[in-house]
Amino acid sequence: MRILKCLFTKVLPLALVAGLLVACGGKEERKAQYLERGKSYLAEENYDKALIEFKNVLQIDPKTAEAFMYVGEVMKEKRDWPSAFANYKKAIDLDPDLVEARIFLAKIYVAQSNASRLTGEEESAATAAELAREQIDAILSREPENLEGLTIQSHAWVQEGEVERAVQQLEKVIAQNP
Repeated sequence: MRILKCLFTKVLPLALVAGLLVACGGKEERKAQYLERGKSYLAEENYDKALIEFKNVLQIDPKTAEAFMYVGEVMKEKRDWPSAFANYKKAIDLDPDLVEARIFLAKIYVAQSNASRLTGEEESAATAAELAREQIDAILSREPENLEGLTIQSHAWVQEGEVERAVQQLEKVIAQNP
């Protein structure tokens, strides 16, 4: 009887804790494997398989910002712009330091601002320009020498009428990466 009591009060709880720790390690390992396979498929331009792998990551942990970013990348390659936008947005909501996702959003906002200006929708253009500026500032605050961020900033300056400033910046970008 004493042995059974000891078994249930000491050994069984330890075994359960050990089992949980092993299961958690397995979960993180599977998540990492799915993520790496997804990146590999993405590099091979096998977007359907990549999407499955990234969604597997999100089933394990729906707060994996990097997986949302890569789903956005797949959707961008498939030219599903609304889905790409939503996934990149979710990625930076979860991890504000994902510069790649911010770059995509900045490009979209600059393009939206330009399109709105061309159709005479000045209020919409101003809103999109402000959203672009927020993304550009966030990119360059994290990576001040990010060439893509600097290039997008130049495009925004052209829209704002600061052509000379944009040209000077683009010359610096080209000098850094001819």
